[in-house]
Amino acid sequence: MRRGPDTSAEPSADGARANDRPRRDEYAVIDLGSNSFHLHVVRVLDGESRYLDRYRDAVRLADGLRADGTIDPAKQEQALAVIRRYGERIAGFPAENVRAIGTSAFRHARKATAFVRRAEHALGRPIDIISGREEARLIYLGIITEEQPKANRRFIVDIGGGSSEFIYGEGRKPVCIDSVNIGNISLSRSVFDGRALTDELFRSTASDVSETLRGTDVYRRRGSFQITLGASGTLRLIAELISNLGIGSELITREAFDQLCERFVVRGERKPFLKAGLLEQRLRTFPGALAILAAIFDAFSLKQIEVTRAGVRQGLLHDMLLLPRGEDRKQVTLASLMERHRVDRAQVKRVRSFALSHLDDIRSGLGMPRREAERLLRWAAALHEIGLTINYSGYHKHGAYIVRNSEMAGFTRLERARLAFLILNHRKRIKLEKTDANDRAPLPLLFLFRLAWLLHRTRIDRDPPVRELAVNRDTFTVVIEPGWLAHHPLVARQLERERERWREVGVELAISEHAVTRALSN
Repeated sequence: MRRGPDTSAEPSADGARANDRPRRDEYAVIDLGSNSFHLHVVRVLDGESRYLDRYRDAVRLADGLRADGTIDPAKQEQALAVIRRYGERIAGFPAENVRAIGTSAFRHARKATAFVRRAEHALGRPIDIISGREEARLIYLGIITEEQPKANRRFIVDIGGGSSEFIYGEGRKPVCIDSVNIGNISLSRSVFDGRALTDELFRSTASDVSETLRGTDVYRRRGSFQITLGASGTLRLIAELISNLGIGSELITREAFDQLCERFVVRGERKPFLKAGLLEQRLRTFPGALAILAAIFDAFSLKQIEVTRAGVRQGLLHDMLLLPRGEDRKQVTLASLMERHRVDRAQVKRVRSFALSHLDDIRSGLGMPRREAERLLRWAAALHEIGLTINYSGYHKHGAYIVRNSEMAGFTRLERARLAFLILNHRKRIKLEKTDANDRAPLPLLFLFRLAWLLHRTRIDRDPPVRELAVNRDTFTVVIEPGWLAHHPLVARQLERERERWREVGVELAISEHAVTRALSN
């Protein structure tokens, strides 16, 4: 990628016009990391990418992450202020030209659903809270695409604020990926805050982290490494300090790194580090960064680490560009899961067709945009039977588990949660207690999806007998073709059981062979 100057404090080359009328060859990637938030805007012409805008804000979201999984309110407001600015910059961009991700701090904010929703509203886009493995995959993609290192067998290290990622790859493919929940902020908070930084404490901490790293899959590949690359801002900072302090070049050798630790940890130097580029606000978390890197050198017996400018944001961009125009990452993910679990595509079509054909009947009771509801129904129809590859009796539970825990690239955390809710509850008892209220799909949508599944259990292509559906708060109504139930006693019995299931959650299901007034849907 051709690099221009950082224009975060300046308007883009096209001035305000770039904001008012974004071009289809302009792309934006947003990386909401535990240390810093980043927005990159690039233009792609004839296969060449060029920066138009870059923003970096040191939010340090991980600093506000509490032990109970909540985020400090003041830190939330700081983060939202930055995200709103990013939302203003990308306003009007085509949906397929924008990708926003949240990393470790978002992953560990288990009780911050309301904050994530506010963040998505502020940005005006969904935020994909990616797993550590997906983050590592994107880092590898960014490095091999941008910098094309000559060595074929590569070990890549990324030290973040809340986690660290390790990738061993051969050629263009990552062979082994590990994500460890140890980052410079999280380690500094748990070990170094409130304690004197002694050499003994530093070495014992590095030894503990090293022991953890020896339990990773990538550790068993250490004899294959031809080159080690450092991809994070933390490693770039350490390389810059080594150079500015006159210890060595920007290549991080073990000897230069040991000298750096000697000066910071043993001698307690601070002013020279501040003059060399270490920001004062990073002093508190710098011991954690040094301890992690010391552990990496020890565990993997490394002699040196080359620093790369590429990483997860470049990987995000190239991940978008690898897809054909008009195709999104969700479609690729769905196709992969359907293929892996040998989904019955004819059954998918039956369930999907019925659900979509009656979506407008319940639209007034949805409480969400029709387009969003339609997408949820399409995804649920595609994946509701993936649990059958495990066993039949609990396949709805297995399917929901797979959706919640798989690497579903392109899907946000909330989208996965709502999809898992529909899959978990498309048959048998409706288990509202298993899902947080903020993560549920609307009950009218679940009613429609359960009915679509029930009427097609026989896997026979036939015209469904439903003439009308209606929803009215705590009453759902289905109107069946007169006389049809008398000739289909199995379905009639299933509908009676369905009435019982809905009554258990406080909803009356009315089954009629006579038309109902449209007032029910108001």
